[in-house]
Amino acid sequence: MAESQVPYPYTPARLAALRAALSETRFDTYLTAAGYHVDHAVGLYLYNARLAKALLYPLHMVEVVLRNGIDALLVEKYGADWPREMAFRALLPAVGVQAIDTAITRIEDDKKARASREQIVAALTFDFWSNLFRPDYDRPLWQVHLRRVLPHLAPGLTRADVQILVREINRLRNRVAHHEPVLGLDLNALHKSILDMIAARDPEAADWTRHHSTLGLALRSRPTRAQAFRPVLGDVADRNFLAVSGDQPLLEALDGFGAEVVAIVRTDVGGAPTGAVTPVLLDYIVSQSKLAGGMIDLTDHDLDDVVQVGGLQGSWIGMTPDTPVFQVVKGLQADKVRVVVAADRAGVTGVIARAHRRY
Repeated sequence: MAESQVPYPYTPARLAALRAALSETRFDTYLTAAGYHVDHAVGLYLYNARLAKALLYPLHMVEVVLRNGIDALLVEKYGADWPREMAFRALLPAVGVQAIDTAITRIEDDKKARASREQIVAALTFDFWSNLFRPDYDRPLWQVHLRRVLPHLAPGLTRADVQILVREINRLRNRVAHHEPVLGLDLNALHKSILDMIAARDPEAADWTRHHSTLGLALRSRPTRAQAFRPVLGDVADRNFLAVSGDQPLLEALDGFGAEVVAIVRTDVGGAPTGAVTPVLLDYIVSQSKLAGGMIDLTDHDLDDVVQVGGLQGSWIGMTPDTPVFQVVKGLQADKVRVVVAADRAGVTGVIARAHRRY
């Protein structure tokens, strides 16, 4: 779920309209969790949406990896057209056969051609695949072949253990798919179960999923009553900034300057920000070098000179780390502002530059 790039004022009329659109029954879940503070409830609703979005990728991976492993086993046991083979279909209850036939009909109506096994595999729901781990299939499938499908399954785990894991994952998937609340679940534990299930089939795929999963970031964005509308500036601010005193010679400042630096922040003796500029330092050096015939002594110049010559006195604003991001975006829309500096009593904690469109 993308964050709003413009402020969204929650007027009483807008809140009433949102509650009507979502339904009082649905909104009441979040209102209760928020202690009946409406603004906090809206923040929790958005937070739940961020969690659901973050879960889609690991759920996608576990479903695809698991069904591909089962498909390979069924091809080996029942042939390349196993969805239509009576020997396999005879194992299924009526609802399982109906699931396959429904998938075939939907594909063939759409494609106007015979459905391939690959198309059928992709069309079958996770319910279908998870149900194959029920005790009914222990003898025909799993007593011999469990570790062929899941070669890296932890020692001692059985088909029954896998059924429990897959069932929990499937329930989570269905909650996400049906837009139900997930903020009350132990998502860290469920995320681990997903990764464990993928790793049982393919550790490399599990590592890839873990590396790119954004669930941890989403979990850290849970709003509080005081910060109903997360994320806040402290959640997203860039730590790649250079803090220097205004009168520090540029030669010293350049020791920490690099391409990754988002902004240069002037600070006072207590570490509080007194100004900030985007990396216009090189532009300043070039302009002064031209005035000096191609030479410049950086010990004779400081960041205050950069600000004065460049007319950058109003190019920044300071905000506390708990400022909601939509307010930060509003600040960056001011004509001259190029940098927002996050600072608390301890000093500067991060920056956001206008050029960073992801904010």
